[in-house]
Amino acid sequence: MTDFHLNLLSPAKKIRLKSLIRDIFIVEILEMITFTVALLGISQILGWLILTGFTTDLAISTTAINSDYTRNNQAITRVNAMIKSLKNASDDFVPLTPYVLELAENLPTGVYLNGVSINRYDRTVRISGIAKTREKLLSYQNVLEKISWVKNLSIPPSQLLQKDNVGFEIKGQLRDIPNLKKVAAETKGRRPNTGD
Repeated sequence: MTDFHLNLLSPAKKIRLKSLIRDIFIVEILEMITFTVALLGISQILGWLILTGFTTDLAISTTAINSDYTRNNQAITRVNAMIKSLKNASDDFVPLTPYVLELAENLPTGVYLNGVSINRYDRTVRISGIAKTREKLLSYQNVLEKISWVKNLSIPPSQLLQKDNVGFEIKGQLRDIPNLKKVAAETKGRRPNTGD
């Protein structure tokens, strides 16, 4: 059997029909491309919005972690400085109670102490008090000169002019007690308390 192609259209209409079909095909392809590009654009915008949200959340959590880290780091630095200060203090520690007791045990009767100051920075000792008589004060000075850890003891001559109830302040230098280390960073410009 043979195929019959019966076409009742004029050749001009045939050409026009072919061009119309071709135009419709091109329009449909362009519609498909436009629809595909629109879908890709929308998916890209949605992806960008989602990634921006994740990035913002990540930046917020990073900032929170960094501020926590900074606070923790500062706290650790303060604790380390305190530990270093305590270590330095323990390295320099010398119990001064035996020295003060030695001064008190050698007190003759009639001599009363008001205060004892041992300054390990300046390597000085200052003993103040009241003596009933000038002779008792001088005997106490002689006793103090025999103590091994003090030297160069002196009483101002003006204090020796009084005969009874003599207020005194004996000054001297330390001999065998080690110096304190100067600690500038921990004291922040203030001189540490020197009244050991």
